[in-house]
Amino acid sequence: MLRAQIRGGLSKSIKTVLAAGVFFLGYLGSGAQAAFVTFNDDLAGWTAFAGGPILLEDFTDATLIPELSITPGNALPGTIGTVDGVYRDKADSGQATQPLLMFSGLGVTAFGAEWTFNPGPTDLRLTFTFADPSLSVVVAYGSSVTGQFFGFVSDVPILSILIDEASAGGADQSFDMDNARLVSAVPIPAALPLFLSAIVALGFLGRRRKRLATA
Repeated sequence: MLRAQIRGGLSKSIKTVLAAGVFFLGYLGSGAQAAFVTFNDDLAGWTAFAGGPILLEDFTDATLIPELSITPGNALPGTIGTVDGVYRDKADSGQATQPLLMFSGLGVTAFGAEWTFNPGPTDLRLTFTFADPSLSVVVAYGSSVTGQFFGFVSDVPILSILIDEASAGGADQSFDMDNARLVSAVPIPAALPLFLSAIVALGFLGRRRKRLATA
């Protein structure tokens, strides 16, 4: 009788964990409405909204943090940490390669930096690639707000940002980017393997019980 009670209690506990796991997996798969918010000259607002931890790249040398990599445009070409501690590049629709910011792992949910135009009458066009390939966002950042922080927060991880001039054939735009801040996308929680283990354990116990019943 004691063995039956123990077996019954164990089965009930596994079913509880399994139910929680199924709910959790359903939550992960359900997906929220995509939201993309920009912050112009509002570092405090971006910081409060971005969550954390916030990682900083100040471009004081040519070694970038592992979460960020840059393919520079081929007209300047781009320089990192060699000119007064900034990333300097040019957006030019006539060049074969445009500046491209790429984010490692699962991407980032927040990115921002201090942008300075050197000088130029045109704007930058930022094209975002997301973990969900069906999403597309293009943002124009105006040269009239040079020297300010400009950032973004998204609930769908951003994988890369392509930087181009706002209108093809317009004036080329050189720019500096400094003090880039980003928040890496949150990985799958460590509790997920526990839920998956519970599913496996329940299946094993069910198979064993069926085998004993037919023996």
